[in-house]
Amino acid sequence: MRTISSGLEAAQKSLSGTPFVELVFYNPDGGSVDYTSRKKLIEHHEEPYNDYAIILLGNEDKTVIDLTGYYVDIVYGNDGEGVATPRLWVKSQSNISMQGKLVSALTLEGGWTVAGEQVLRVGSPPLYNDQFPYTTQTVYDLLGTIISELAIATGFCFTLLALGDQDDGIIDTFTPEFSPNQTKFDDCNTLLQVLVEMTKCYLRIKAELAFEVLYPQEDDDVDETYYSDRAFYFTEYDEVMNVIVPNHVIVFCNQGEQGWVGADIITGEASDSGQIAKYTEVIGVFTAPTVRNQTDATNRANAILTKLQAEILSGRLIIPHDCRVELYDRVKVYDNRGE
Repeated sequence: MRTISSGLEAAQKSLSGTPFVELVFYNPDGGSVDYTSRKKLIEHHEEPYNDYAIILLGNEDKTVIDLTGYYVDIVYGNDGEGVATPRLWVKSQSNISMQGKLVSALTLEGGWTVAGEQVLRVGSPPLYNDQFPYTTQTVYDLLGTIISELAIATGFCFTLLALGDQDDGIIDTFTPEFSPNQTKFDDCNTLLQVLVEMTKCYLRIKAELAFEVLYPQEDDDVDETYYSDRAFYFTEYDEVMNVIVPNHVIVFCNQGEQGWVGADIITGEASDSGQIAKYTEVIGVFTAPTVRNQTDATNRANAILTKLQAEILSGRLIIPHDCRVELYDRVKVYDNRGE
């Protein structure tokens, strides 16, 4: 959850508050241009491992400059006060002329796309494919290494926030055999995803180019609460309960030098008895060739199952804009409509 002032929180809940958006674009040399007053439309998406936006600016006087390569930290809020969202870069710009209207259409992409454009260049050039260059780094350490190399490669100040209390018992303990660029050049986005999928944690980008690890748990505090009959109001809520498939996870580990044939295979298992009783047993088979002991094999199975279980309850909530909300926040909804 983004931190905002009590005044801004009250303004958001007020039915009479005035929505606030700020669009200041910066070029790599430090110059800037404020096009807040030209805003016609913003379609902004923050998704797992992806963030992007489309912005339409009024250009009736034909003075909107070439913004390609510029970046913007869109600020959302209320009554003249707001909070910045993760950085987006202008990747393309269209100047559109139609009868009675001139607009400039911007397509913007965020830090996850930047990470997907950059090959991890660690090890021996030009292939950067050293076998097992990392043997003592935990998953969290490796996330930091990749993000640091991403910052060096791009010149953008990406950082990884301290783990704090978000340790799932795997991310800062398990030391994977990590060898990028073995069969192809691996981009930083893909590698970050591969590492996070070894754990029960998630990774998001915040403002100021900061990556943050989150480990959601049942006893976590609620970040935001919405109500049908009082502020903060919601307009519509669609709650969906799902049966998870698979509900029994089996992970084959410890692949040998000659592959799986003749290998001393270690098996990790985890299952959800409640989901099995509700439906039927559905086995999902996964592989983790470089996991070398039973504890890590069981942890991998539990990590996979935990992320499947996170999909049991899902929903779609329509609300007036709330600038506090971030990806993976914990939201509670009170619906007092009907009986």
